[in-house]
Amino acid sequence: MTSPCDKPPAAGPFEWLLTSLDEWSRLLLVAQELREVDRECMETMLEARASGPDPLSPEETVKVRSLVQMLRSLDLDPEAIRLKHPEVMQKLETVCSGCTERSRCDHDLAAGTAAIAYPEFCPNAPRLTALLSIQAAAA
Repeated sequence: MTSPCDKPPAAGPFEWLLTSLDEWSRLLLVAQELREVDRECMETMLEARASGPDPLSPEETVKVRSLVQMLRSLDLDPEAIRLKHPEVMQKLETVCSGCTERSRCDHDLAAGTAAIAYPEFCPNAPRLTALLSIQAAAA
């Protein structure tokens, strides 16, 4: 025979909220870890590029970082492009380093609108569109 004291406490009406918050916290931690890994990969890529036969200046490094952000905003993998199409990545970097629309690019990347607006201002737009077509065809 059990007594009322032996029963586990009834789930409160807000238990689902606590469970959801706990899951949300775990997702945020994973997202932070992924962001850190992503940053480390970008740093490694830039270090490899800087030590290559044609090293980047500090200004060019900033522009290449923007290129990496642009590629990611389009759901394109900079590492995969560098491995599969090194000549395309080299051309993207060269064009990006000579870009005169840096402030517009940075603004749209920060605002999250670059993936939509890049054809209006990006000198790499034809190459980016071609890469998107290749990715779509492969999917």
